[in-house]
Parts: sequence; structure tokens; C-alpha cells
Amino acid sequence: MQNVDNIRMVNISEPIFQSTETINEFDITYIDNTSFKYYKENYKDFKSSGELNLYAYHIKLMLKIGETSPLKRERFIDYQIRIHKDPLTWLLEIDDLINQNDYQFEDKPTRWESFEDFREIIKKKVKAIELNSSQTEDYQQKINYTNYQKFLALFDFNYLAHPSILFFYNELLVKREQLNQEILNNLVNLSSEEKRAYFEKMKFEINTLLRNPYDKNKEIIEFQDKYDAVDFDIYKSIFAENKLYQILSFPEDIVDIDNPTEPEKEIMDIRFAYYNLYYSDSLKTLLKFIGEQEQIYFPNKELQPLKSELFWKKYDIDLLELITALMESGSINNQTMNLTRKDAIKLFESFLNTSIKDAESKLSKGTTRKRDSNPFLNSLAKAFKDYSEKKLD
Repeated sequence: MQNVDNIRMVNISEPIFQSTETINEFDITYIDNTSFKYYKENYKDFKSSGELNLYAYHIKLMLKIGETSPLKRERFIDYQIRIHKDPLTWLLEIDDLINQNDYQFEDKPTRWESFEDFREIIKKKVKAIELNSSQTEDYQQKINYTNYQKFLALFDFNYLAHPSILFFYNELLVKREQLNQEILNNLVNLSSEEKRAYFEKMKFEINTLLRNPYDKNKEIIEFQDKYDAVDFDIYKSIFAENKLYQILSFPEDIVDIDNPTEPEKEIMDIRFAYYNLYYSDSLKTLLKFIGEQEQIYFPNKELQPLKSELFWKKYDIDLLELITALMESGSINNQTMNLTRKDAIKLFESFLNTSIKDAESKLSKGTTRKRDSNPFLNSLAKAFKDYSEKKLD
């Protein structure tokens, strides 16, 4: 592309971003196998506010269009058709995006050919959907979303709609069990590629809900200490005389939620804190279940623990600097050529008998160092240069 910063954006009604660290070459926001990988930190999927970065989505999509090989172009579009709720609208929007930015390919014959090929593929898929004969219909007919939709409906973020947190918690458990069975039934009928699309769709939507800014663990501990309910079990609230349990099971009515009294405000705070706890935990439990099923159908080789007598003697950021340089330069990979940075860090931790906490946060801070962005790598280069000079002497 001539200049990604000059891209002309269009309305995208359903942008789907990479939701996990699972590598999927057909995911629009996975760019590690493109020429853009060295600049990905400048075009993150999410803004600092937590909002989706639609600008980055547009740029990454245009890059995919320009660099996807001829053999994979139709598969790329088919994958997107499967995971979008309204694939026809998405295809028309992407066709508009390509047409708005065709000038980006004018002086690059290979990418111009890709641009033309994608236009033809999109036309064919649009026609197929409009004629009611697209493969996506067969895929959608294989999947029952009844319990999935009922479960997600519980997460319309309005804790005041759930005056009894106990009943909310119980409803989460019941509907999640029903959904688990629905997922198992759906997977039996899907092809391998359809399973991947099904997993990705659910993970994206659930992770989007999980982008919840409210962490109330500290408040919960304080409430349990205050009401002497440290050994806490939500189901005790049906019978307990403890005030905390009573608030969670059969709370008093709040006369005016906009102007609560002090006791009423605490009731609302307690309900809000525990609502958030079960809201997040239930979604995380569902994600774990989906991950377990994904592992069954697409097993990855487990990282084998390495018995090593080596120890890392420098700082965490130094090791992260080294690992990142090796990854980004293409110097290391695994047998299946899908080594992620997360897995690489685990391997180095095991090999060097160390443990790095908050690795991504530390790495992010390391990339913003102004005086020297890679002091450890520079020190290694100097050490080898000194060694070479000694040998010459």
C-alpha cells in the first residue's frame, strides 16, 4: 500500500477483531504473517479507552487484501462469511472499501491483481447469498443458537434489573449448562473449518462482553469482612440471617435509586459488586469450556517442561527484549510454524528457571523507552564485539 495513513474509511457494521492469542491466518486483525508485523504496535485492535480501533481494522483489512496469496483468497472470504451475522452487508461494505482505496495499488501490479481478484470473489459470494445458495446458509442451518442467545441476553449490563443476585447467579448456572450441551450438539455437525469459525465467533462475542471495567474484588472482600461472611457461599443466602446474604437474596426495595439513603446506597453497592463478580466469572467459565472443546478438536502440542541448570541473571525486560527480537526477526519457531510470543516466553522461562510477571505490560513499557529502546541487545552486540577484538589480539 502506498500510504496506510491516507486510507479512506467506510462504514463497517460488524468488524470482528482477533479475540485470543490463537493464531488464525484468516483473521483480519492477525498481521504477524504480513509485511505490517513490524508496525503492529502502532495499530492496536483496541484504543486505550477500550474502544475498538476501527481505523486499524480498515488498514489491516486492506493489507490482507493486498498480501493474501491467490490460493487463500476465497478461503479468506469464506471464513469471514461464516463468522459474520450479516455476511451480505459485510461483503458490500468491503467492496466499497476496496473501490474507495484502489489507488493504493496503482503502482504495484501484484497487489493490483489481488485487488481485482477479491472484487470478483466478493461479487460471486454476494450473488450466491442473494440467490439463497451460499455455503454460509448450510453452515448456519447446522448451528442452533437458541441457548447461546438466551445466555448472552443475561449480560445486558443492568444490575438493577436483577434485584436478587442469588437468582441471577442461579440463572447463569442453569443457562450455561444448557448452552454447554448446545455447543456440544452443534460441533458434531460441523466440518473442521466450520468448527474454527464457530469457536472464533463465540470467543470474540464473549471477550467483547468481558471488556468490563469494573473490578470489585476489593469491595467484595471488605463487604465479607464487615458482615462476617469470609467463608462465603452464595447458596447460604436462602437460609442465613447474615445481613450480607439477605441483601444478596431478598434485598429491600430502594425507594429512589437516584437519591438513595446511606443504607440503600450500600445495598446498591453490594448488589453491583457481586453482580460484576458473577457476570465476569460466568463468562470466563464459558470461555474455558469453549477452549477445552477447541483443544479436543484442534489439539496443540503441549509445551514440554525443560530440565535446565541455567538461570537468568538479568532483568525481566532484558529477556523480553531478547525473545521479541528473536521472534520478530523470524529467528525461532516451532515444528508447526505457529509459535506465539506467549509460548516463547514460557519456554524461555522454563529453560532459564525464571518467571516473568505481567510480561506484556513490561514489554509495552520497554518499547516506549526514549533514551535507548533496546539497551540489552546493544550490550550483547558490544560484548560480542569486545570478544572478537580480544580474539584478534
